Amino acid sequence: MSTNKMAMIRYKLLDDCFRNRGKRYTIDELVEIINDYLMENYGSGMEISKRQIYNDIEFLESSTGFNACIQRIKDGKNVYYTYADKNFSIFKTPLSEEEVKKIKEAIRLLETFKGRPQLNWIYEAITHLRNNLKIQDDNLKPFVEFQENPYLEGLEHLETFYDAILYKKVLEVEYKPFQQEKQVFEIHPYYLKQYNQRWYLIGYNKEKNKHAWLLSIDRVIDIKEKRDVEYIDNCIDFEEYFEDVIGVTKPEDEEVQEIILHVHGVTGHYIKTKPLHGSQKSKWLIENELLEVKLRVYINYELISNLLSFGKNVEVKAPEKLREIIKESLKKMNEFYE
Repeated sequence: MSTNKMAMIRYKLLDDCFRNRGKRYTIDELVEIINDYLMENYGSGMEISKRQIYNDIEFLESSTGFNACIQRIKDGKNVYYTYADKNFSIFKTPLSEEEVKKIKEAIRLLETFKGRPQLNWIYEAITHLRNNLKIQDDNLKPFVEFQENPYLEGLEHLETFYDAILYKKVLEVEYKPFQQEKQVFEIHPYYLKQYNQRWYLIGYNKEKNKHAWLLSIDRVIDIKEKRDVEYIDNCIDFEEYFEDVIGVTKPEDEEVQEIILHVHGVTGHYIKTKPLHGSQKSKWLIENELLEVKLRVYINYELISNLLSFGKNVEVKAPEKLREIIKESLKKMNEFYE
């Protein structure tokens, strides 16, 4: 292994330790963590000394390194190392002109993959990078706006949940669902998911004994770490778990349904070019006038809301259960205007 690659592995491991707010590390613990990683991934003979870690820390703090502000916190006979700024990371430092140049080259490389269906995410990624780095002209301000909701409550909790998943921390959450009393429960965080500009956390709720308990972070009031509780590992592949779901709610004891829709007029073009779900199949029954759409998903709140948002332009043909739900919703809606 090259010297540079070995050094970057050490820097990455040190960065992870210094960013961890749930645990503090002495120099001996840092040496042990790095040597354990090297032994597990590269075999014996790769161990490093305490002196090497001291040198690495000095480099991270230096102007030729990353200008990191690393605190030494003395507690009894021990000295613990951590970043002074909890949001700092050596991988968040401002880009140099040379680094920007390399990113521009990487963007040009990414563009060679455009057009492949399985890599359609590259279109958005390239546009996002160009916009943030003002690739076209360094004097231009960004002129593309990506959909975000900076006013969403609870965003301050996002990093806490992210770190809890990364470092396997058990949390006690104070939570206030809509139109319900406050709750306090223990959760083992597994997965973060965004839908419709709102963030959700999925994890194990010990009280309910559910491994896919869902909570919306905008309804979280307070979070505390439970350091005396052993973390229960995730046993669910959440990409597969949400494969047949529109949104974030997956009904219990329900089966995936084949949904058949008739979409009228220009809305047909809208849904054809922006599918409601990855399972969507569509065909024109009457060209440009009536589009038949088929989906295989669970019937949940998000699906129903989506369908209602199209108003008179979408008719549910099957299953009958969903058709009745939509019919009843429209009946109640009509009562508001009578």
